[in-house]
Amino acid sequence: MRHFFTAALLLSLLWWACPAAAQKPPLNHKVYDQWESIQERVISANGQWLAFTVNPQEGDGNLIITLAQGNGTKLYIPRGYAPVISPNSAWCSFKIRAPFAATREGRIKKKRPDDMPKDSLGWVNLATLKVQKIPRIKGFKMPEEGADQMAYLTEKPLPDTAKRRTPAPAAGTKTADSLRRTIDSLQSLLQKIPEKVGRKYWADAASDAAYPSDADGDAPATTTPVEEGTTLTLLQLASGTTRQFERILEY
Repeated sequence: MRHFFTAALLLSLLWWACPAAAQKPPLNHKVYDQWESIQERVISANGQWLAFTVNPQEGDGNLIITLAQGNGTKLYIPRGYAPVISPNSAWCSFKIRAPFAATREGRIKKKRPDDMPKDSLGWVNLATLKVQKIPRIKGFKMPEEGADQMAYLTEKPLPDTAKRRTPAPAAGTKTADSLRRTIDSLQSLLQKIPEKVGRKYWADAASDAAYPSDADGDAPATTTPVEEGTTLTLLQLASGTTRQFERILEY
């Protein structure tokens, strides 16, 4: 009788264990990609604030800004990273990555670097937890000493893609005025042809003088294009006033 109850108990335990085992997901790359890790830990000078990132193996992470005492004050910044807390412990600045899916799609489509999604800049007032953001930035810096200042360098502005479209005239409405304007434009174009040919001649001559060929008549070596600078902004965080400098490469 005792053996009967023992066998029944074992069977019941196996019956409960089998569904639980069947519900466990298999370990594969999809599971690994969801595993998270804590990175980029920063503490304020007064020891009151912590900032750190929690990132999955693949995908979008979060920047978390919280009080070190852990009283429940906690701010989540989606895709935030690279946090810097000001020397006076009053501000926290950070970058915001472009969404992982958008960046991945851009790489698959082999978009030009200028057409790829860009990072944004964010900063938060640690007294009010008010967050402000600016899109399309290359980077930012805060001083090692001092108070409410930050400098950031923006990307190139997006080109204006709006095209002016003039409505096509209805059939049969072309008048003598429109024909006269067409003739005038053609005459103007014909007058500019000799001027353009002359400009091209002098430009080719200047190019040959600047980059002469060698004794063997080989083509001149190509030069590396000069990188254009962009706008650098110096921001007073407390007042919001700014001062800008154009065509900046380094700062």
